[in-house]
Amino acid sequence: MESTKSRFLRALRERGHPITPQRELVIEQIMASDSHFDIEELFHEIRRKRIPVSRATAYRTIAHLEKAGLIRRLGFGEAHGHYEIAADENHHEHLVCKTCRKIIEFSHPAFEKQIQSIAESYKFRMHNHSVGIFGVCRDCTSRRKRRSNRK
Repeated sequence: MESTKSRFLRALRERGHPITPQRELVIEQIMASDSHFDIEELFHEIRRKRIPVSRATAYRTIAHLEKAGLIRRLGFGEAHGHYEIAADENHHEHLVCKTCRKIIEFSHPAFEKQIQSIAESYKFRMHNHSVGIFGVCRDCTSRRKRRSNRK
């Protein structure tokens, strides 16, 4: 089975984009990141590691990989996008903590069926969907409770 890095490099090559050491470093950083990342966080991590990659190269590489369908942009109501690797895995949704920005993936078969049923009831031919549920995660809720108990 082809590795994620190999798929990314092949997709860039097939679209006529040269494979530079900097692009490879951006791809490696994407693969080393948690399941979700934003470009600025990724770029700051590259800088922190003193990897010689420009911001423009990071943005262009992300754009090329997104156009190739290898990563996908997720909108969580912020000015910037979050991204994830678009692996051949089961579809999932996201719980987004508005306090710490943690993103928790979840999958629930009954929920997926309900979404499909809603689309069908409107005679809507759904191609795909994305659900983001916003709130406060367990860790942040616990921290708030501890703080209020100290007062």
